[in-house]
Amino acid sequence: MSSEQTRHIVIIASYLNHPGGYERIVPSIANLFTEKGNKVTLLIIGNTSETFYPIHNKVNIILKPYHFGIADKGNMISRKIKMLSDIRGLKKILFQLSPDIVIGTEYHISISAQLTGIKKKAKLIAWEHTPIAQSNKNRFWNFLFKKYYPRFNAIVCLTKAEKHFFSQLAPTSVIHNFTDNQSGNYASLQSKTILSIARLSPEKGIDLLLQTAKKVLSLHPSWKWKLIGTGPLKKMVKDFIINENLSTQLILQEPTSSHLNDEYLQASLFVLSSRYESMSMVLLEAQSFGVPLVSFNCPDGPAEIITHEVNGLMAPKENSDALAQAILSLIENPSQAKQLSQQAITNAIHFNSDSVYTNWESLFDKLLL
Repeated sequence: MSSEQTRHIVIIASYLNHPGGYERIVPSIANLFTEKGNKVTLLIIGNTSETFYPIHNKVNIILKPYHFGIADKGNMISRKIKMLSDIRGLKKILFQLSPDIVIGTEYHISISAQLTGIKKKAKLIAWEHTPIAQSNKNRFWNFLFKKYYPRFNAIVCLTKAEKHFFSQLAPTSVIHNFTDNQSGNYASLQSKTILSIARLSPEKGIDLLLQTAKKVLSLHPSWKWKLIGTGPLKKMVKDFIINENLSTQLILQEPTSSHLNDEYLQASLFVLSSRYESMSMVLLEAQSFGVPLVSFNCPDGPAEIITHEVNGLMAPKENSDALAQAILSLIENPSQAKQLSQQAITNAIHFNSDSVYTNWESLFDKLLL
């Protein structure tokens, strides 16, 4: 199939109605594929078709309440019966849609798609989002993973480290997440504001962020640190702010909008405290607005975006003292922060929609020859 012909691409994803990197990039990719002239169906596996981030009106959305046996309710036998039932339902939908490309966005979705037999009719891609360190499968799914992942037409992952792992199984490409700064505006770095956007959960290193904030803000009381997010550690964050008397400096804000442009424009530093990441959307977004980046050098995504002392600073993973020192060095050296900002804007070009789509299109053309 030539690139001039319209491809029908089916993307299968789970819940997209919450803020988050996965929840942002899946609609963004569906929108991008549509804008580039492809026919796109987004098959959402869950109980709501609502998306937190905007979706193109030409994207065909289908909602099905499948979970392929991954659920808290039921026992081992009932979950396997449910899995078989869901796979039969998915098979019927996929064969009716008759796509050219099917993209699964999570291992259980990708494997289930393969079990439908759609690979006889379409090219099947496993698009990996979960960091390897975070991907915990039970024995049953690990067996299926080892058996079926070598049979994919292609695996798409987000980092070089993940490619090293997956390329042992099947043909693997690294295609980064993307973001576009369509406003044409950039952070002035005039406000004394540090910004972090993250789910309030252990893997995002929220406990480490709090300790870092305490050190930084005690030395620079005229600065503020805004943390935008929600999650299971919300109470812990609120209690910390009260107990440390930081209510005027450490600001916790709920993510109420999918548009955070103003937050990036008003920030002078962006800090990521994760214990592990894949391809962080918030780092990409902050970079596109020229906000200097400070991050732990955690596995595996930040090092794909940040070159230390070029467009940001990296601290040893889970070392809050080192993270604080990196932040302090930029607060106390505005000229260095300005240089990092300028390089961030330059580096963002490698992660814009046109650059990323070129890689996807090359993969599609290769598979559909």
